[in-house]
Amino acid sequence: MDSQYQTMKFGRNEPCPCGSGKKYKRCCLNLDYAPPGVDSNRGSLLKRSLLLIDWIQDILGLRKRDWTEVKRLLTDDQVRQIYQVVSYLWPRDTNLPALLPTPSAKLRGLFLGTQRPENILANVLRYSLYSDEIVIISPFVNPNCIIEKYNPLAHPELYKSDLLKIVLMLLQLAPWIKDGIVVLIPNPGDSDYSLQKTAWSSARARWRRNHYEGYAEYSKEMESFFKQDFERALARTPQSYLEHSIRRFDPQFDDETVANMITLIRERARGDPLALEQPLAGDINMITTGTNLEMGLYIAQAIGAYLFTNLRVRWNEILSVSNDSSDEASVWSPLTQAFQQLNFKFLDGVSMAFARNMRERGRLEQLRSVLRRIWAEIGGNPDPNQSQRLARDFGDELKQRVAESEADWEKIDQALLKWAGTTAVTSLAALPTIQPGNLSVNMAGTSIALITELLITRVKRRRFYKSVPLSVLLELKRKAS
Repeated sequence: MDSQYQTMKFGRNEPCPCGSGKKYKRCCLNLDYAPPGVDSNRGSLLKRSLLLIDWIQDILGLRKRDWTEVKRLLTDDQVRQIYQVVSYLWPRDTNLPALLPTPSAKLRGLFLGTQRPENILANVLRYSLYSDEIVIISPFVNPNCIIEKYNPLAHPELYKSDLLKIVLMLLQLAPWIKDGIVVLIPNPGDSDYSLQKTAWSSARARWRRNHYEGYAEYSKEMESFFKQDFERALARTPQSYLEHSIRRFDPQFDDETVANMITLIRERARGDPLALEQPLAGDINMITTGTNLEMGLYIAQAIGAYLFTNLRVRWNEILSVSNDSSDEASVWSPLTQAFQQLNFKFLDGVSMAFARNMRERGRLEQLRSVLRRIWAEIGGNPDPNQSQRLARDFGDELKQRVAESEADWEKIDQALLKWAGTTAVTSLAALPTIQPGNLSVNMAGTSIALITELLITRVKRRRFYKSVPLSVLLELKRKAS
């Protein structure tokens, strides 16, 4: 686990991280928590994210205690305080469209994959060398939108285990958020219930229309997370329950074997940064994909982002609403084929600090440059008469840049060897690596007419995309162990 989040304290005379241009001591240093309903200038997306990180560190005492103590000492009141901050930062009357970034020349990706800390971190790392910005839907539930029975303000004890995972993810992403590489945004439906209901209704209609049967596939892709949550919950049960569960699994186990298994279960939990070390008293453990496809398209079209995912089931959803038979898909097919024929490489198992350092050193900048120009061209309504030529030219240039990037990957590999030599590694499986992978690319244009209509009425500016011109699925080619 990275420990960089513990250094996210800003000097009094440094520029304020909110971007106001003022010194920190003259701006956000003395901004105390205000309860929901108190009017205050909460500021930009970046300012709100950094304030949330700062408040979380104070509430959990992270400036004086380590993560092991947080796992052991997390209280209901701390959980409630953190969700009070979330509630304050994102009230129901938030004008989110005014805060969202506008389409630009930046290569901006919206992640619509598994919303789990370990998974999001891995995907941010893998895409970090191929994007300028990575947009993530906030994993925090908004207390302003939850009925009392499941509200974290009323029942914080239900959210302790889930909050532990979310907070660790956020703290590890903190340097990336501060640098503007990761942009954290709330679900637009939290402040626009009409939009939320419309997105839900559209999704249900789409599933019925396409005879959607993705639950089994989704469950299979989530299976490892279900198992991890079960093991973490099991470790928190009483000794008698653990003994009963083990003997029910195999009645032939003797007392010594049962005792050894219980010891192993407890030790695994102590070494797991995402396992709460407290007695089990009921939990809500959420596994989401950020938002549904309809809301994802709404966000991507509003901010000028491509969609990327690690889930095959989400990818099939994207393809189901793509204009595969359109002239646009045919025109861009040479570039699509170029993407899918190339062997891309991705960082895997490295620390956030290492990946950030590679960006700062400009690794793969030439490749990002051509990807940036491709994105600007396909999202800018190019002249159809020129598109086919552009597709061929970009395809050729992409092949050239990927070949040239081998020199950068060699430098990254050398840096990895040095990094691994100075970092404690517990097993061969934990070694940081460079993994080959496939990029499945859809350039047919993904859109739902209803979403475009919603954008017209809600985004009070002329510039937004009429469809999402690019979607990406990443699948690593892992070596068999």
